[in-house]
Amino acid sequence: MFERVLVSMDLSPATQPLMSVAEALPGLGTRRVILAHVVKPIDPSATGSLARQELARDALEPHAERLREKGMHTVVEVVVGSPGTEIVRLARREDPSVILMGSRSRTALREAFLGSTTWEVLRRAHRPVLIYRIEEHDARETPEIQTPGRPKRVIYPTDFSDTAERALHWVEGLAGLGVESFTLVHVLPSEDIEAEKTATERLEGLGERLREAGAREVEIEISVGSPADEILAREGRSSQTMVVMGSHGHGFLPEMVMGSEARQVARRAISPLLIVPAEETE
Repeated sequence: MFERVLVSMDLSPATQPLMSVAEALPGLGTRRVILAHVVKPIDPSATGSLARQELARDALEPHAERLREKGMHTVVEVVVGSPGTEIVRLARREDPSVILMGSRSRTALREAFLGSTTWEVLRRAHRPVLIYRIEEHDARETPEIQTPGRPKRVIYPTDFSDTAERALHWVEGLAGLGVESFTLVHVLPSEDIEAEKTATERLEGLGERLREAGAREVEIEISVGSPADEILAREGRSSQTMVVMGSHGHGFLPEMVMGSEARQVARRAISPLLIVPAEETE
């Protein structure tokens, strides 16, 4: 599932906490890593751009060596251009299983901030995007990620759409990797006894699939309200939780690149978040 990971590195102070996630990737079965950095084209000369690319490669190489020491085949890719566009382009060329990105936030802006590069990649990527929130409580402090590595608990929100089914494939993969605890969530728009009964039956069927994949604990929850709010209320229960969800659900216009509920969760989630696109190409 996570065999090949493309890690988007911006060489800011957030590089080190994101590296802590990359170093823990063997716990997810990762064997190959592409450390990618995009140099913005602010120098009009070809010589200047090449020099900045070489500086970026030199900065990334020690990180790559650390990953190699942990048994992962690691390469460094440095290109020039717009970060979001180039990361998506690299992903199509390198064809990773997952794109790993950090999303920086300050406490006061946590609910309203998602970096422009991360947002563009989320909108356009053909592969799942794994986002780790990098906390910056104080500009004088070193940014941090609290829980790198394999999660202890996974929240899987589903509306039973095709995209949610694709996300379930990744949830099953996490069960196979040793994650033991799962919470399956379905949110109804209003109180409806029959709809709740149907949803319960469908969630129980999904729970059986996860148990067959290796899950030990499967919890089923049905609620009424805003899907994004209900998901976010649950992800805050544990510091070692990952949310896995599809980028679209029912009722979204075809031309929309990303559903509104997934967008809200991506903007506000504190826990690691894996968003699976509506269509993945092999």
